Amino acid sequence: MKKTIQKISRELYWKPRYRLAERIWRLTGIDLMTFKALEKLRDAHAGKRVVVMGNGPSLSRIDFDDLKGEITFASNKIFLAFDKTDWRPTYYSVEDDLVIIQNIGKLRSKIDPASTVLMPYICKVYESDLYADVFFGYSFRKIFDRKQHFGTNAFDEIYNGFSIVYTQIQLAMFMGASEIALIGVDFSFSTSAENRKDNELVGNGEVNHFLPNYRKVGERWNLPHLDRQRLAFALAEEQARAVGVKIYNCTEGSKLDVFERKPFAEFLSGPDGSRYSGGSGVRERPAVS
Repeated sequence: MKKTIQKISRELYWKPRYRLAERIWRLTGIDLMTFKALEKLRDAHAGKRVVVMGNGPSLSRIDFDDLKGEITFASNKIFLAFDKTDWRPTYYSVEDDLVIIQNIGKLRSKIDPASTVLMPYICKVYESDLYADVFFGYSFRKIFDRKQHFGTNAFDEIYNGFSIVYTQIQLAMFMGASEIALIGVDFSFSTSAENRKDNELVGNGEVNHFLPNYRKVGERWNLPHLDRQRLAFALAEEQARAVGVKIYNCTEGSKLDVFERKPFAEFLSGPDGSRYSGGSGVRERPAVS
C-alpha cells in the first residue's frame, strides 16, 4: 500500500512539479530545482573516460587510491569506506527507496565536500529531506508501456534499470563520456528463502558487498532482479555502441556478460602502458571491515 501511494505521488505531484520548475527556469531564469547546476554537467566530460562503481565483493580488491584523478561515479553505501581512504568519488547517487530511508541521517547533507551529489528528483517522495547538489529527471517506466528504456538527457528522463549502475551509465553519457569502465559489478548475489519477506530481503549475515558490515543483520533490502538488470544493461550496450561510446566490464570475476571485458589496469593505462608501472590495478589485500 505504501509503495502504491509513493507511485501515485511520483506521477501526480513530483513529475508535474519538476516540469513546471524547469519551464519557469527556461522562461525566467529563476532556478527552483538546480537546473543551472545540471546544465553545467551537460558534456562536462566530453571525450573523457569515467569509472562507474558497483558495490560488489570484488570492489574490496581495488585500491581506492588508484582511483585518484579519475572521474568516478559511486553510490549507496560507498561512504562506509571513507575512513579507509582519502579518495572520494567525483559523483555520488542513490535511488533505492530502502537505502534512502535507512540512511537518511547520512543523506540529508553532502556526503563529502569533494563529491557532487546527483539525485533523481522523484526520490524525494521517499524522504523530503533528501539532499542533492543536482537533481535530475528520472522515470521508473513510461506510463503506457513496460518496456525498458534508456535516456541520456538528464533534464528529460534517465530511466530505472533495477541498478544504480544503469542510471549512472546514462548520466556519464549525458556528461559526454566516451569510455566507461564498470568495477564492482559482480552481478551475483547470495540469498536464501529464509531471508525473504514481503518481496524484500532481510539481512542475515550474508556478504554480497565489498564490506562485511555493508548489510547489517535485520536490515531490509530490495530483491536484486538480475534478469531485469541484464535486459537493461543489454540495452545500455546497444545504445552506447550506436553513438560510439565504449562500455567495458572491468570487474574481476563478474557474471555480467553483455559488455566487452577488459582488465581494469588496461583500461586505466595510457597508450604506453605507463599508468601503473607494471602494477595490476587490482590489489590482493584483506577486505576492510
